[in-house]
Amino acid sequence: HVQKMKHLINQKRWFEVANHCEQMAAKASRYCDVGIFKGDLQDSNPFPAMKLEELDPDYFTRSDIVVPQHLRVLSTAATREAASLLPKEILPYYVTSLRLEDRCDTALLVGRFLRKTGKRVDSIDQEWEKVNETIKLREEGNIFFRRGEFDRAASLYKQCLQVCSDTNTGGQINAVLHYNRGRCFYAMSQEQDACVEFTHAISIHSMYSNAILQRARCHIQMKDMKKASANFNRYLTLVEGAREHPYPPPYKGSDCFF
Repeated sequence: HVQKMKHLINQKRWFEVANHCEQMAAKASRYCDVGIFKGDLQDSNPFPAMKLEELDPDYFTRSDIVVPQHLRVLSTAATREAASLLPKEILPYYVTSLRLEDRCDTALLVGRFLRKTGKRVDSIDQEWEKVNETIKLREEGNIFFRRGEFDRAASLYKQCLQVCSDTNTGGQINAVLHYNRGRCFYAMSQEQDACVEFTHAISIHSMYSNAILQRARCHIQMKDMKKASANFNRYLTLVEGAREHPYPPPYKGSDCFF
């Protein structure tokens, strides 16, 4: 499992990291409260007195859910129980994937739970700090954006990017932060800078339709109609494709249609 985590991380496939961890936890939850560790096996029970309230052991195998197994996401409440079932070696990868996939509230809940229960390692404490700082900086940026103070908002989004990753680690949150910075620059009529930020967002999520549309608008303002047309056509293709095939198959494309 650890090797698979490292492989996915090297490819910046953070959604799949979280999905793999949650599927692994769901499988492990089948051993909770089923009575298979009885008698002389009781001391071997890896989950003593574990009572599940939110995590459905069959969530990833149920056929009555429209979303495919490889795109399912546990509820925020269920992730706390999932984290308690994961090995310590896996936990840091899981918490990081939650943060980078823009599930910060969930990462905060999981981190708080792990700190409370004592199931923690140094890297999780570092993630806890990053999650808190990410939430704080982004919310401050959003406040300034709503006020029309776009320069200050862009600066805060940049600080948030620096917290989220020291290098180009990918992840939905980084794509969104670049997109937000692009919107700030576009609002200040700085189309060239906006185009750069939208391109960064698209490089992280190639199917980030809103970023593609905004980049097209930048090219219109810069009088580059050829690039504008190419981006508009790409946007329309994505929208039509999303309507026809809302769920891409495993390992094919991205589920990012936002």
